[in-house]
Amino acid sequence: MKIGSVLAQNIVAHIANPVGHIKIIATLATPNDARSVLLDTINQIQSNGQLSNKFLLGIINSNLASWYMYRFVYGLAIRTMHFDATSTDRLPIAPIDFSNSQDKSRHDRIVALVDQMLEAKKQEAVATGQAKEIAARKCAALDRQIDVLVYELYGLTDAEIALVESSRRA
Repeated sequence: MKIGSVLAQNIVAHIANPVGHIKIIATLATPNDARSVLLDTINQIQSNGQLSNKFLLGIINSNLASWYMYRFVYGLAIRTMHFDATSTDRLPIAPIDFSNSQDKSRHDRIVALVDQMLEAKKQEAVATGQAKEIAARKCAALDRQIDVLVYELYGLTDAEIALVESSRRA
């Protein structure tokens, strides 16, 4: 594995309650992962340009990416769905013009929130009791902030955001 690359779970989780949807799960490869070998259950994704892998991670883990993939790539399937090259190639990644200060700022804000999320997830993993609950709430808040930036990045209207958000709850 390459340190800093996005590691995505190959088999996508279908969630039936309260309504059918999926959750794509990914993280970044750490130095501890460098000696590991990838098998069929994990896919490695890397930016081939200026985009940060953390930016890609924010997009891939967003509600919008799961919503889009479930509807337009997997066709609302409820059985084995693979998040591999044949499907990841169909996930549109918003273009970032790094010479445009607004685009660069969006990119950098997502990267900063992903950094915070990675740290919060580490804290949540080792916490117990009330500290674990607080860490989980922090992760949920960061997740929400990333989703808001992703919606902004893709130019979604309030009605479109409501459609994406309603797909996770009845």
